[in-house]
Amino acid sequence: MEKTSFAPNNRPASLDFVKAKSQYDYNSIAHARLHAYNKSRKVRKGKAPDNTIVYMVTVSTSSGRERKEAGTDDDVFITIIGTEGRTRKTQLETTFYDDFEAGDTKVYKVQAEHVGEILMLNIERKGNDNWHVGMIHVVNSLTSEEVEFPCYRWVPNKLTLRSGKAVLPFQETREELRLQRKFEIQQRQEVYTYTTNKIYDGFPGFIAADEHADLPRDVQFNDLKLHDFRYSADSTKKKYRLAGLLELFDTWDHPDKYVEIYERFADVEDLVMVRKLMGVWDKDEEFGRQFLNAINPIQIRRCIKLPSHFPVTNGMMQKFMTRNKTLEEEIHDGHVYMISYEALEGIPRMNAGKDVRHVTEPICLLYVRDSKELVPIAIQLFQTPGENNPIWTPDDNWGWQLAKLNVKAADAQVHQLSTHLLKTHLIMEGFTVPMFRNLPAVHPVYKLLLPHLRHTMAINTIGRVALVAEGGTIDKSMAVGGGGHVTLMAKMYGKFHMIEYGFPEFLKKREVDDAEKLPNYFYRDDGLLMWNAISNFTTGMMSLYYHSDEHVQKDEELQAWIKEVHDKGLKVWPGNEDHGVPVSLHSLHQLQNLLTCLIFNASCQHAAVNFGQLHSYAFAPNYPSALSTPAPTKKGVTFKEFVSALPSKKIAAGAMVTTYILSRFSEEEIWLGQYPDEHFTEEAAKGVMEQFRHELKDVSLKIKERNKTLEFPYEYLLPEMVPNSIAI
Repeated sequence: MEKTSFAPNNRPASLDFVKAKSQYDYNSIAHARLHAYNKSRKVRKGKAPDNTIVYMVTVSTSSGRERKEAGTDDDVFITIIGTEGRTRKTQLETTFYDDFEAGDTKVYKVQAEHVGEILMLNIERKGNDNWHVGMIHVVNSLTSEEVEFPCYRWVPNKLTLRSGKAVLPFQETREELRLQRKFEIQQRQEVYTYTTNKIYDGFPGFIAADEHADLPRDVQFNDLKLHDFRYSADSTKKKYRLAGLLELFDTWDHPDKYVEIYERFADVEDLVMVRKLMGVWDKDEEFGRQFLNAINPIQIRRCIKLPSHFPVTNGMMQKFMTRNKTLEEEIHDGHVYMISYEALEGIPRMNAGKDVRHVTEPICLLYVRDSKELVPIAIQLFQTPGENNPIWTPDDNWGWQLAKLNVKAADAQVHQLSTHLLKTHLIMEGFTVPMFRNLPAVHPVYKLLLPHLRHTMAINTIGRVALVAEGGTIDKSMAVGGGGHVTLMAKMYGKFHMIEYGFPEFLKKREVDDAEKLPNYFYRDDGLLMWNAISNFTTGMMSLYYHSDEHVQKDEELQAWIKEVHDKGLKVWPGNEDHGVPVSLHSLHQLQNLLTCLIFNASCQHAAVNFGQLHSYAFAPNYPSALSTPAPTKKGVTFKEFVSALPSKKIAAGAMVTTYILSRFSEEEIWLGQYPDEHFTEEAAKGVMEQFRHELKDVSLKIKERNKTLEFPYEYLLPEMVPNSIAI
């Protein structure tokens, strides 16, 4: 024993131990040393255990151009989790190189035990730096299994990623995967919470964040987009301050001179459009065209019967109609349409010292001539008829022009605060916050909606500060500023119904879906093309994952999402009408239609009512955001009275600055159909996306061909000019 130094390994070959039959045998320790410790002894000597393999791990750090702090100097460790276990925590590092620099993609060898089919990836970051990761790709050298782990987010100190394959909750076969889904949702619900600010009672639910910097970092604008947004705003305001226009209160002596506010700073293309508009802005045909194809094309509806409070007669209208029919016959044939602004009744107007702004609640009757132009033929400036509220017609000269100006001013309030801000931005946030709180990253609906909703909270939080808050842009430029704007939005939200999000259905409700009766409605025609392409896309994507109505019904995460939208996102406040949001989803068709509604409104509808703002508002006599004098109550209006009603230079310049900023595309805009972040990794899903892009290309060709014949081409729904999400 002394010669062996009491080490069994030093024994002569002629001696051996009787094999231990249990841990109680006297020689069991020696047996363990010889056999059970063999693996660890090899490791200590630098030799890999017999069943170790190499995992090739490719890590893509996000671009520093978009995110200044994307790279990291922290130590990064990963653990690969599979069906047969997990690897030890392994540091990712390369000798003589800086790891995880912004924009870099590097490959790391991880030597570890075979863990079976790869399920998850644990990432641990030690240090105080930041790190934004795009995609992580893992290859098993033994089986050649390749697994992609989409990240596209800021990595906290500890993060667990699922593979890119979308999975419904009831399809999970392993308990650790079910638990991970629940843990992710629990974490998100702690981070994404609802505001309790009483000022916005009566509004859709939105995230608790006073400023952009208060948002969870994953949904903040990246540095490039935020810089682009701020630079555009600051540089535009600076130009107007240098011109002294924002400090002036007086009015111009002629409508045409309003272009002087804009022409010094305009892009050539925009200036051409504004100068073209100057030549026709006061024409009835242009007035009608804009209510079909400008910034607020959803107000017009077919007139089925004249309301009792709008006492227009056949005698008044006969000379303005072209088919030798009575007004009643023209109404019956579908040639008469209406726009009404009763929503403005009871809404306070700005009235602060010398700053008094005016807007009415008009009703406008429009007629489709046999030559297919839509023109206005009667306007009443207030909802209640009376001696001091005459019916204005094209025979009233400058009184007619002033009546049309009042209609445009009323439309500006409804467009900015309801059609645009409320019904695209704020309503969409009512779906977005519940999505983050109820759908994990592995859920196919989350993957589908994320590219279309991820910027909603960022732009809305900026907007609540810059536009809606006291002293914001609305207070400075709109007739209903000073608090009336909040009242108006709450009032319009109280009447909102999800029918308005279903494009074809809303056209039918307004009875403007017949192209024979209402021609040249390009917003409708192009919108239907885009709706059908998006519908085909959502149908194709969801059919990959949901194979029956029962699958929709048993998806507990999906049901939790829509219930929270119903209860908190689009809450029905006291006095509200029902918003048409279901408490639960019952069929695959219902789900597909809802997703089509959301993607269409986050992309197409927002593009249609936002990016044409400069073309409409830049020339103030065309679309004034407020008027300087009360509406006329008697006929015989003069040119001087018309000019006096136009907004002041300060109001006009303020509206122009705002719409200039809002009409700009971002330098790094992502257009509809583009998905640079690969949240779906399945080939079948990628195939559906490619088909979507082909359909959008066909839509683009049709629109461009039609536009060749138009004096004012309608381009707001060209697919290549429709951003993927609301980000401005």
